Amino acid sequence: MRKFVKKYSRNRCRDHKGQLFDSITEMAEHYGITCKLFCQRRKAGYSLEECLTGVGVKSTSKPCEDHIGNHFVSEAEMAKHYGIPYNTLRDRIRRGYSVEEALTTPVVDINYASPKSSTDHKGNVFVSEKEMCRHYGIDRSTFKQRRLRGMSLEDALTMPASTPVHIPAKKCTDHLGNSFDSIKAMCRHYGVNNTTYRVRLRNGWSVEDALTTEPYQVNEERA
Repeated sequence: MRKFVKKYSRNRCRDHKGQLFDSITEMAEHYGITCKLFCQRRKAGYSLEECLTGVGVKSTSKPCEDHIGNHFVSEAEMAKHYGIPYNTLRDRIRRGYSVEEALTTPVVDINYASPKSSTDHKGNVFVSEKEMCRHYGIDRSTFKQRRLRGMSLEDALTMPASTPVHIPAKKCTDHLGNSFDSIKAMCRHYGVNNTTYRVRLRNGWSVEDALTTEPYQVNEERA
């Protein structure tokens, strides 16, 4: 019968206490440091114990202790343990925070803006526009579109979403002074496409040229 021999990783190592680990990374993590920091300390000539515990290591990464007695190899590791940026920890300590306050005070996101309260047509105050729209069962984007179209606050909140919103057409005048109810009506009168008319105006055409030039006729003044 074939015997299976258990293979061990070549990267297995022991700490100064004789404990066996599958890799240097695992050993470093066991002591709360990164593999990179361990290697830097070894390269600097420190003993295995010094590299793992930080005791006797002359560097900016000094062992430290939090407010409840937990030991860390550096302030950076302590800040990471508490889920706050290292720079925030250092800044708080410089400003006179106690270790407990520096570690446990929530970090405020400066990019976060609290929602602005909104008031409906009845005087009811909501913590945000979103909450107000939810109260009236109206989609927020629909509410915004209605307000932009000039609807009153009451209508924008209470009109059923399926109700079509009438947008009055803007009256206009052609080059002869004739008045029309809308640009679309004026273009229909001259037999020109509404989109073509608008594009011509954006390209600098006069109202007369935009209305009277045939679709495939070259405007001589612009040739």
